[in-house]
Amino acid sequence: MKILFINNYLYFRGGAEVSLFETSKILKDNGHTVLFLGTDYLTDKCYFHPVHTIKNVDNARQYSSKFTRVFYSKDLSDKLKQIIHHYKPSIIHLNNVHHKLSPSFIPLINNYNSPIVWSLRDYKLICPSYMMNNNGKFCQLCSNGKYYHCLLNNCFKKNILKSIIGTIESYLFNKYFKIYRHVDVFIPTSKFMKDTFINAGFKGEMIILPNFLNIEEYQSNFNVDRNYGIYFGRLSREKGLFTLLKAIENNKNLYFDFIGDGELKSEIRNYIVEKNLNHINIIDHLNRSALNRKVREALFVVLPSEWPEAFGRTALEAMALGRPVIGSKIGGIPELVIDGHNGLLFKPKSVAELKEKIAILQNDHDYANRLGHNGKKIVIQKFSSDYAYNQLMAIYEYALKKKDAKMRGYGNLKT
Repeated sequence: MKILFINNYLYFRGGAEVSLFETSKILKDNGHTVLFLGTDYLTDKCYFHPVHTIKNVDNARQYSSKFTRVFYSKDLSDKLKQIIHHYKPSIIHLNNVHHKLSPSFIPLINNYNSPIVWSLRDYKLICPSYMMNNNGKFCQLCSNGKYYHCLLNNCFKKNILKSIIGTIESYLFNKYFKIYRHVDVFIPTSKFMKDTFINAGFKGEMIILPNFLNIEEYQSNFNVDRNYGIYFGRLSREKGLFTLLKAIENNKNLYFDFIGDGELKSEIRNYIVEKNLNHINIIDHLNRSALNRKVREALFVVLPSEWPEAFGRTALEAMALGRPVIGSKIGGIPELVIDGHNGLLFKPKSVAELKEKIAILQNDHDYANRLGHNGKKIVIQKFSSDYAYNQLMAIYEYALKKKDAKMRGYGNLKT
């Protein structure tokens, strides 16, 4: 089987790309041909080939190009036609395609025999600003196509121009072109995500497939005996990082590392310097092996998100390395972190409750190690690459049958 993956970026930029390449690897390992289409930004860091690209508009630094790309890209459509004609992919698998690529190419694929599946990595198809977050609160105002609330509340990063573009984009693709009709199967990563889409009035067919790991690549440590904590991931506003900072700033007996990159990097660093927080460090993005070593050394990992994480891959990776997670009780995180079994949960934005949960593990290392051991068992049982591969192939087979029924004029299959 030949699978064409389409994603904005083709390097390890964040959790979406990690999941993309993990999926690509298990397909290649099982004898399938994998192709990629995305922007040419940092493609030298992509170790899967062949890679097909179009110019990244950020590199072009042309405002008009950035604006028009949101709605249509002739370069992308032309490139896609060439790939389909030459390789004839069995499946076209979409990931993040808004803004950098534009979903305008999706109806084009309908002219070919290749079914489309779309892994949902965020809430873009029901929320113009991706995040379903309005002033720090879970927001469903744009449900059932009421996208104008994004503009009224200036939701898209509090930038009025981005809010305007996001609102127009959602009406154009979701209401006018109804691009979901051209997709055979959508793949949410959690029950929370699927339920959220359904409650928002989304009409596309969905089959849940959680993120997964190649467990053999994650060597566990169940014997940590030091007060050391970690946050790793994107350094952005919705991740609740200042709630975390306030919870640990006076805890001088705890050494803590923030590992990653993002818009808050300078702000976090300045906060650490201004308050002379010598027990807290900020570390640039690490490669996989170096990051895994750091996580294995940590007593616990904190995932303090203040937006409804669709899944929480950070938690899964920590569990695979044998370390417990202190996570906020929001989105898909409670589906991974079972309070008192493989980690601890706290109310989002609650500095006091997060302090309390940190103190529990800091004062009982044996308990922390037991939680980590339980987490590893969960990963083996539910999130292995072998299990995910079988589930993914079942989704692909279903999409192929559904597409065939459409092409023959038999209508849609029903699950």
